[in-house]
Amino acid sequence: MNRFEKIFDYLLKVEGGYSNDKNDKGGKTKYGIIEEEARDFGYKGDMQDLTIDFAKNIYLKKYYLGNKLDKVVNDKVALSICDWAVNSGRNGTKNAQIAINQLTNANLDVDGIIGNKTLEALNAADPEKFLEVYHNLQRIYYKGKVEADRTQERFLTGWLNRVQRKEEYLKDWDKENTVTENKKYSFAQSSLDKMEKVHPKLVEVMKTAITDSPYDFRITDGARTTEEQFALYQIGRNKPGRIVTNCDGKKAKSNHQIKADGYGHAVDIFPCGVIENGVYRKFTSEEGYDEKKLKLIANHILAVAKSKNINIEWGGNWKMNDTPHFELK
Repeated sequence: MNRFEKIFDYLLKVEGGYSNDKNDKGGKTKYGIIEEEARDFGYKGDMQDLTIDFAKNIYLKKYYLGNKLDKVVNDKVALSICDWAVNSGRNGTKNAQIAINQLTNANLDVDGIIGNKTLEALNAADPEKFLEVYHNLQRIYYKGKVEADRTQERFLTGWLNRVQRKEEYLKDWDKENTVTENKKYSFAQSSLDKMEKVHPKLVEVMKTAITDSPYDFRITDGARTTEEQFALYQIGRNKPGRIVTNCDGKKAKSNHQIKADGYGHAVDIFPCGVIENGVYRKFTSEEGYDEKKLKLIANHILAVAKSKNINIEWGGNWKMNDTPHFELK
């Protein structure tokens, strides 16, 4: 799979299918393509019938080649800029120039046009430092958008989650296709950071379990504040999405929240890859969201906990099924 194909595959999962939200200023949208740009590219049919191939052509010509991302050396930088450009047009490329100006003395014109000077500066910059600044600018942009227009507030959580999802995806990028002699996994720093305020016993189980897990997995959530728990509780109630928790963080507390001992007592995981024939293969989102994989990992984690005489509980055994969730009993 070449780089554009990989970027398109990722963005297709982020953007999803058809939508027509009255509060979405883009109007009718499919695969992240708004009706106006589909018409600009000659599409005459109903937006619900827009094909993946037609959308792919727009992604390639307008966002990838149109922004000269094929000339950007670093794959992760190219994906990140393409993601923001698809979501917010020229704001994505303007903020790439702003990020470079903050990191270097390139003094780029912030016009959103990726020319030779911008390309040279992008390719000379440290990719990880650039991405850190760029993603922070993306968060600031979304928050500013909501402050300027409160009708967009209902989209803020989704926009911020988009940035987080991208960061997590890019952290796994370097693992993919890496040849390894031993079938052993380890946590990336992002997973370790998420367990910073989690009870040491649960951290011990997870650190042991990851090494010879049937699949690689990452920690997606650890300790939460009351505000973070309440924000999750709002999803499916006052915010878009399906209900993910019955704990509001106030009257009904989650084991993710800090307890009297100073620690959160729960973590959530996500299967993210597997070593096959000595080569690491990263899962797509669909492959990761697999109950069978989660059950195999859960059985392994529970066995590790038992061997250490540490009592933990798996959310997959609950009436309100929560297969990514593990907590101390």
